[in-house]
Amino acid sequence: MTKEYYYKNLFRAAAIWSWLISVSAYIGNASDEKIFRSIMPQMEPAFVFDMAILPIFLFGFAFWWVSRDLRENHAVVVVGSIGGILAFVSIAIRALTGDISYFLIPVGVVDLIFGILMLEFLLRSYGRT
Repeated sequence: MTKEYYYKNLFRAAAIWSWLISVSAYIGNASDEKIFRSIMPQMEPAFVFDMAILPIFLFGFAFWWVSRDLRENHAVVVVGSIGGILAFVSIAIRALTGDISYFLIPVGVVDLIFGILMLEFLLRSYGRT
């Protein structure tokens, strides 16, 4: 597998992950699903929740766009990398303080992994130029 193929698939996977997480959270919150409520408290007003979830969904499109041309849109990758790492930190702190369920830690770990892999992409990309 070439590095280019690997990175394209990395950003496609990040796009799909963003879409899955945002759609799942939106449906779980909107339907007042008991399982969802057991791992994450309801956010009021719902508008605040929507404003938090919609950018995650849109980042899916941004990551897909990066996968189409790895030489462009590195600003998206920088924000995605930092965002993934900070998402993990936030989830870990919220789980430790009891605000959310420990069940969400694996979600944060996936975000952390994507953040680190995107950081590696950036370091490798700028090392070439």
